[in-house]
Amino acid sequence: MSIQYITNENGQRVGVMLDLATYEQLTHPLTNDPECLLNISPAELQAFANIELALNSQQTLNTLLSKNNQSSLTPTETQILDELLEQIDALALLKARAKYTLQRRQELEIMP
Repeated sequence: MSIQYITNENGQRVGVMLDLATYEQLTHPLTNDPECLLNISPAELQAFANIELALNSQQTLNTLLSKNNQSSLTPTETQILDELLEQIDALALLKARAKYTLQRRQELEIMP
């Protein structure tokens, strides 16, 4: 971090010069946080934070989980179950990142 102060004729600090990286970090603190979802409105973040698995996918999941408990899944059904579980993991991660971003924006009072 490179900081240089601008002084007046009396030697009083009246300004500061920062390198670009420091300036960007100070003016856009979420940019350096890889977990934050950037360029998304608060309404969109809230929608992501509340996202759910589609009803038909949830019904399929419930059916497949029930069959899995009975050890009666076909190979195709096993593949579908694995894909649904991957989607659930991805949705959970998206929800968590959206909630985290909303929290960080609120902490920093960044809301557009």
